[in-house]
Amino acid sequence: MRTAQAIAFAGLSLAASGMPLLAHHSLAFYDSTKVVTLKGAVTSLDWRNPHVRFHLDVPDADGRTVNWDVETWGTGQLSVRGLTNGFLKPGDQVSTDVFIAKDGGTKAVVRTLTLPDGRILDGPPEDFTKTK
Repeated sequence: MRTAQAIAFAGLSLAASGMPLLAHHSLAFYDSTKVVTLKGAVTSLDWRNPHVRFHLDVPDADGRTVNWDVETWGTGQLSVRGLTNGFLKPGDQVSTDVFIAKDGGTKAVVRTLTLPDGRILDGPPEDFTKTK
């Protein structure tokens, strides 16, 4: 009886420990059916795991500036491409195709990112491994 309980407990523990790993890669908060292009000036870069983020000032249709919180790839995925902390600097002009937040907020996750030097980083959120 105790052996069966120990096995059941171990199985549940293993299953529960994997849930956060799956959850942080979810696109549940973003509308992955529609890609939107944002063009603007970088205002900040936050280089940390699990995903590097940057803020982007983008003019809207009325000419007002909207600051977007854009999630990119992890530090490791960017590092293997030769990018390091500071690869984007305030004032850099970038273009990015994103999936925007389902709640209508100004948060997005990158689909492709055109760097100031013209390099394009792309790949689906689960496989950000290509550089053109």
